[in-house]
Amino acid sequence: MSTRQMYSCFIVMAILAILLTLHSGLVRSDEIDIKVLQGRRWGIETAHKYMDTFGVVRGCNYLPRFDHNSNEWPLTFKPKLYEQELGWAEGIGLNSIRFMVPFFAYQDDRKGLFDKLNTILDISANHHISVMLCLTCGRVKTDDAPLQLGPVRIRQAVHIQPFHIQGTRRRERKDWPQIKEFYQAILKRYAQDRRIILWDLYNEAKPKERPLVEFLFAAARDVDHTQPLSACWQAHDLSDVITFHTYAHPLSQGFRNELNKAKAYGRPMLCTEFLARNFGNTLESVLPTFAAEHVGWYVWGLCAGSSQTRFPWRWPEGSPEPYEWFHNLVYPDGHPYRAGEIELIKMFSYLD
Repeated sequence: MSTRQMYSCFIVMAILAILLTLHSGLVRSDEIDIKVLQGRRWGIETAHKYMDTFGVVRGCNYLPRFDHNSNEWPLTFKPKLYEQELGWAEGIGLNSIRFMVPFFAYQDDRKGLFDKLNTILDISANHHISVMLCLTCGRVKTDDAPLQLGPVRIRQAVHIQPFHIQGTRRRERKDWPQIKEFYQAILKRYAQDRRIILWDLYNEAKPKERPLVEFLFAAARDVDHTQPLSACWQAHDLSDVITFHTYAHPLSQGFRNELNKAKAYGRPMLCTEFLARNFGNTLESVLPTFAAEHVGWYVWGLCAGSSQTRFPWRWPEGSPEPYEWFHNLVYPDGHPYRAGEIELIKMFSYLD
């Protein structure tokens, strides 16, 4: 092969590599200056003053007990059920919920989604509960037909049932502009709403998804909102309030690593997912650390129900219920799983 041919081959291979990388979404958008984006965060003092207005945050990730996963509620909307369950949440001492809002529901019925969110926000406020809206964009609609729930095959003892909303597909790079429209529309709609404590812009992003996380933060920063922004992974340097997840034992190095990474920014901290009793991640073991470090928190799950999150991850299918629940605080009729845990919740406060 001649030198000219080798050079031409190299150029073609380089172009193909660039196109492949762009297609996979692993390159940061040229339009985003990361230093500028980091500089648009709230000041540390401003973030602390804002969070102080909400007091000590004691919350849960809210998944209605008859839903199989966190994203199907727009298609199974049950206001009376939410009224009942959030009444239970208030009764056991919780004052905030983290709630998923899927992109495909916005595509399916924008007005209907806003009407349903208004109802949930109203019910929450009536029970003195703030709402963290976690926007999700993992799946998108495939056509103009109304979305439908697909048939469900319940797999006994399987933690979180398979996604079964017909008419959706996995997100692709070409969907980013529409996702930006969704994020900005919902932030504009509720930009001044004091019922919303914080915007969670991405749930558990993987390292390869950092470019999308930056894209979403940039889109959100262009909206004049009055609530802080955050995301639990790949976003500490972009967030106004630091959020993190941990299901590890509080004496483990993994738990300490997550906490220390969050503390390093000097900002308000919220653990937006914890409680894995079978791993030693319990209210009794974790809350003393959160009290000492001034960490607000959201356990995973309120009621045991169709999502089967009382079973641990990778629990053998068809097996009996474990002696100790993995997630959740109350039975489907509202009475506590453990009365002692409820006392800990009600007594929880930050140490001086």
